[in-house]
Amino acid sequence: MIVSNRHPIIAQEGWLFIGVCIGLLIISLYIAIIVSPILLFLTIFLVYVYRDPQRKIPSAPLGLVSPIDGRIVSLDEVTNRFTGEESYRIGIMTNKLGVFALRSPIEGKMHKQFFDKSSGKSHYINWVQTDEGDNVIWEVNVKARTGSHCYVQPGERIGHGQRCGFLAFNSYVNLYVPLNSSLSFKLQESVLAGEDILASLVHNQGASIVVKTA
Repeated sequence: MIVSNRHPIIAQEGWLFIGVCIGLLIISLYIAIIVSPILLFLTIFLVYVYRDPQRKIPSAPLGLVSPIDGRIVSLDEVTNRFTGEESYRIGIMTNKLGVFALRSPIEGKMHKQFFDKSSGKSHYINWVQTDEGDNVIWEVNVKARTGSHCYVQPGERIGHGQRCGFLAFNSYVNLYVPLNSSLSFKLQESVLAGEDILASLVHNQGASIVVKTA
């Protein structure tokens, strides 16, 4: 079963904070109107931070979409430390005031999830296996353990571009894709979660790579 992809335009992680600010704003209008502008500004700021717009998922079943809104800052060929496979590792830095929703790069089954803490940062690893047996992993790096979470649990199916979690400020994501994937981005390019295709899985044909240059 695929977890529902329906959600409001404000991420649920922000409901409590926004609700408290609205409540305080209403109270301030009666007993301390001088602080009302500050509370109004804070409410607007939180609505902006926790906004969660709908995205147009491309009709490309083998296309790996960006898991986050951000900027592509690195590309490496590595041995995937989780699968042992040779992979491309695509590094994506979140926008400081971007949309912080986390989306699945591909459709498949959530195979495994890990949590690891090293070098003073928390690492959340989500491992999806496609129906064709491809392993796609995204690793979220944040400073605080409570800074990120994924709604989909191991064994559940997840949709292509589906909203599946939330990130913290200044998070960094490593996306691991099979080495024979065809890449279609340029370094330092800004990308949107769920919309921009970063790579395409290649089956029964030679590997190819097309990395745009600025």
